[in-house]
Amino acid sequence: SRNPQRAAATATALMIGLALITGVSVLASSIKSTFEDLLQGALTADIFVFDQDNGFEFSPAVVDRLAAIPESGLISGFTEIDVTVDGEDIAASALDSDVAGQIISIDLTEGVSTVGTDGVAVESDTAADLGVGLGDTLDLTFEDGATESLVVEGIFETSQVVVDALYGALGAL
Repeated sequence: SRNPQRAAATATALMIGLALITGVSVLASSIKSTFEDLLQGALTADIFVFDQDNGFEFSPAVVDRLAAIPESGLISGFTEIDVTVDGEDIAASALDSDVAGQIISIDLTEGVSTVGTDGVAVESDTAADLGVGLGDTLDLTFEDGATESLVVEGIFETSQVVVDALYGALGAL
């Protein structure tokens, strides 16, 4: 014999379950779409080439070889280096500023994004921590002991999407 009350309770539980699954599915799809839109706006490169040697860097010749391929477009090397400024160790990124703004989104707040060989662009929080602004000189000491004085030519905001994409990919290998 059928119990209408039990059938109604079962149907209600099924409807609630279906509504929850549908809601979570729509939410997940929306989050994925939003992240893809953010990433496409932040990174415009078609291909990123990363090392698989536990952090050993590519030779700069790799960038030259890739640039020599007629089908390739913009090419930029990217490396992370440790430098010391005023006794403070800082993780710095080095890349070709002539093309960087065309392959990643750089939110420049002051100055220029294409810096010369004697210039540097500094992330805004780092600039504030170091007490430097446009036109100031930073005396950098590299890991090998070499020193270089560079003029602050640009100040930019960090894009967390770019940071996560670049360093997430680097950390994944």
